[in-house]
Amino acid sequence: MSSHEFTKYSNSSSTYWPPGWNFTRYAHATPADNATLSDDERAKMQAGFREVLGEEGVAEMARVVWLEQLRLMRVEKGRRPPPPPPPDWLRVWRKRCQGQKGQGQGKNWGVVVFWTAGAVKRVVDYEDAGGEGVEGFEERVQQIVEIPFETVLDQGQSAEEIDEARRSFAIRWVRVADDDGDESKAGEEIQENVLVERLRARYHSMQEQDSGLFLPIFLVVSSSAVASVLSTPEAGDEKVGTTSPRWRTGAPFLLAVAATEDQGVVSDDDQEAGGEKDWFKPVFRVAMEVVVEELWPVVEEQITTLGRMTRFVQRAEVTETVPTVIDEEDGLDAIWWSVHAPPRHLRKRRRIFT
Repeated sequence: MSSHEFTKYSNSSSTYWPPGWNFTRYAHATPADNATLSDDERAKMQAGFREVLGEEGVAEMARVVWLEQLRLMRVEKGRRPPPPPPPDWLRVWRKRCQGQKGQGQGKNWGVVVFWTAGAVKRVVDYEDAGGEGVEGFEERVQQIVEIPFETVLDQGQSAEEIDEARRSFAIRWVRVADDDGDESKAGEEIQENVLVERLRARYHSMQEQDSGLFLPIFLVVSSSAVASVLSTPEAGDEKVGTTSPRWRTGAPFLLAVAATEDQGVVSDDDQEAGGEKDWFKPVFRVAMEVVVEELWPVVEEQITTLGRMTRFVQRAEVTETVPTVIDEEDGLDAIWWSVHAPPRHLRKRRRIFT
């Protein structure tokens, strides 16, 4: 459509205009504008168009106005800023898991989460006291873990793409039977090692079932993790959401366990005291809300060793009941948030060089 087709219409195209109306307002009327017109006023305006343009002329004008509105919509769409670059987790998902157009659904992805017997007992006791049971607890955890999907939608990423990623994401819950390790036995240090090795053996035995969910780490709901979730408000300003600050104390967490004690290749320098060998934590706490956004892409891509990845976080235990969550103990964080150095480490570094 040429601009001449639209500009040939003006206020003289009708013999009647309602108060406050003219051709410009008519051609660009919003639903709110149209709602202000009574049926009588609208009928008078249409009669005015027919008096000047005739029936065929009114139909032609309606076509031209519609095309002009489409043109303006395209212009406005072109002015909108493009969405920001995708976060790392979405980029990795596109590369490794997204289905190709016309070839059906892509690869399933996600994490495996074990329940320890002690954690199940703690939730059952909570249910007996009137709280949610194991299934309700799992739903609550899943809602927190899936927060990054809401975050990228808020940022303007493709809703269709995010829906595909969300539908193919899964948490595989596995309950550990009593004979897989009893946390109440004497000898806590030995029991910790025994339970971790039994969890690893169970994890490795499952890996042929769905390779998309198996990573160099798996997650565990321990008694301490249950406590961290139950102490997190489900409503109000402190509810975990897309705007919750990182590196905060008291965040709900799961335990991450290295699938093997083997850290892979480390340099000779890192073998020395204080190097990568000492950084490695085979069990550590990870904030639930960063499992998808921070933890998964790092371990899926294996862009670094677990030693470097856990450099700034404290070691945890799957048998812990109430964690000693003290940030900055020995200069380490209680909860893992990112492969990058925590902000306070960067602030200390800046102070050293200023």
